Amino acid sequence: MGENSFYFKEGRKANTLKEFYKVIKDISEEEYSHHVNEDKNDFSEWVRHSLKNEKLADKLRDSGSLNEMTALIYDELSHEEPVEEEKKEENKEESKESNLETAEEKAEKEKDAKELTEHKEQEPTPQTESKTKEEDKYENALKKHSKLMLRELIFGTVLGIFLGMILMAILINLGVF
Repeated sequence: MGENSFYFKEGRKANTLKEFYKVIKDISEEEYSHHVNEDKNDFSEWVRHSLKNEKLADKLRDSGSLNEMTALIYDELSHEEPVEEEKKEENKEESKESNLETAEEKAEKEKDAKELTEHKEQEPTPQTESKTKEEDKYENALKKHSKLMLRELIFGTVLGIFLGMILMAILINLGVF
């Protein structure tokens, strides 16, 4: 399978579309731009030549963003039946390992299934904003922080004026002014 592998800039590797999806949903914009820019589209070319999926390759070539590509790949994965080669490869791997899965392996599979389900619910589309969860969290934290700072500024100003008035009254009573 090595000749069909896709090697990402940061060193990760994918042999199947499912493996590719697991990596692409977490790559940075910088890594995305390394593989997809005005001069090339490594993702589309890999899907076309290694996975032999012309239709998906064309969609990836025409997509405008990382989120759109991720959504297209997710959509493809959710509609495709396991390919015979993948079934054979899975059977080979199962025969190499014992039929007993560790609790850790089961947890990993459940996590992957949950991530796919969660992603479908939050599936990015070209019409939606391209914000990530991290960007939303940062924006909400910034709003909270801004409100807190404004409240403290107003409170500090009012307190300063009040204390200034008290100090002025004391100084006037002492005859300093």
